[in-house]
Amino acid sequence: MKHKTFFVTGGNTGIGLCTARLFAALGANIAILSLGESLNEAAREEIEGLGAECLTITGDVTCESDVARAVDGTMERFGSLHYCFNNAGVSQPNAPIEDQTLDQFQKILDVNVKGIWLSLKHEIPAILRSGGGAIVNSASHAGLAGVAAQGIYCASKHAVVGLTRSVALDHARDGVRVNAIAPGVVNTAMIRRFAEENSQIWPAILQRHPMGVTAEPEEVGAAVLFLCRDATKTTGAVLSIDCGMIAG
Repeated sequence: MKHKTFFVTGGNTGIGLCTARLFAALGANIAILSLGESLNEAAREEIEGLGAECLTITGDVTCESDVARAVDGTMERFGSLHYCFNNAGVSQPNAPIEDQTLDQFQKILDVNVKGIWLSLKHEIPAILRSGGGAIVNSASHAGLAGVAAQGIYCASKHAVVGLTRSVALDHARDGVRVNAIAPGVVNTAMIRRFAEENSQIWPAILQRHPMGVTAEPEEVGAAVLFLCRDATKTTGAVLSIDCGMIAG
């Protein structure tokens, strides 16, 4: 990964930061677009502690000027862009459709779909100028199956799968591969807090994972690395990291 550049949205915590660490350890330059200036600074210090160059941009993936500024800034700093992980997303509180709100619908679709669409729109020209590369979009098990009381979130992640496959076809002959990952529940700090606060339903959530465990963030990051670096003939694919959920 020496002389390669990796760009990640939502990259200052959780899966995004774990993935950035994997790329940084292999020598890639790292660019992170995320909300939270203090978290961005902490992420930058951590990545640079691994010996990699790191640029952090505080911005919102739903704002086109922020996305354009981040991609342009990455090109200015490193001179190229090869790999992208469109990871920023938001979740949905459990609720049947009659209790869901228009504000929830708009926010979830804005971040989970519009944010990826804007990112792709600006990343692809930069990757083409850099001689080609790969993009991974963050979908979900909920983008491949229905989940009760998660209608808006499922709709957003199904949209990510469709967007991924369509854009992959647009650029299949251009040297830009576009794939998606579909994790189940991942053992992040946010999920650990959820498990502690909802101990009565956590066993049922684990039971939905046939392997009886959830994935680790580093395992999801390894899947992103595989799709970017190693899966050179793979585009338009959705890779599940869900401990067997989709098989059921």
